[in-house]
Amino acid sequence: MTTIIGIAGNMRTGKSALAQRLSIEYDIPIVSYAEALRQEVAQAFFPKQGRQEARHLWNLLEEEDKTLTRPMLQAWGEGRRQLDKKSYWIDRLNKYIARKGYDIVIVDDVRHQNEAQNILDQGGYIIRLSASSRVLRQRGATEESLLHASENLGGVDNVISANKWRCIKVDTSGRSVFGLFRAVQQVVEEWIS
Repeated sequence: MTTIIGIAGNMRTGKSALAQRLSIEYDIPIVSYAEALRQEVAQAFFPKQGRQEARHLWNLLEEEDKTLTRPMLQAWGEGRRQLDKKSYWIDRLNKYIARKGYDIVIVDDVRHQNEAQNILDQGGYIIRLSASSRVLRQRGATEESLLHASENLGGVDNVISANKWRCIKVDTSGRSVFGLFRAVQQVVEEWIS
């Protein structure tokens, strides 16, 4: 079975930065719920392009202005959760991990209660990152984006509270990426040993 380390937190808390540092330090691949989402949206926006070309074009849009692309991703992602089933993105990621045969992975975008629960149900672990709304706005989050359903991590926090021994919480305010890494290093090394 694959060991999964999920990183949960609002936008601009440092999820991707921490995932990249852990990936480099321990040679662990990074996967995300949002990758399948981005592929679907890219193919919808660029239907005449092949899958890889559509994904590349979507990357260019995201690099140009995430404030325009993020609401589209949030709407599509939530739409799939509501219209298909709540576990739509979980099922997609679990199939991908199984197909790849990974021993250990980092999921860098845990935002929903069922995502956190699924990771823990599989014997995985959660790193919960947080920062004050003031700090998040200083880092570029907008008040409107922080109000989106995917930014309400109350359900994730409930799952973490019930599984404290497999979770760690870190306030990222005032921490560099290295400082954030140091805050979780010992626990992560215990999890992966």
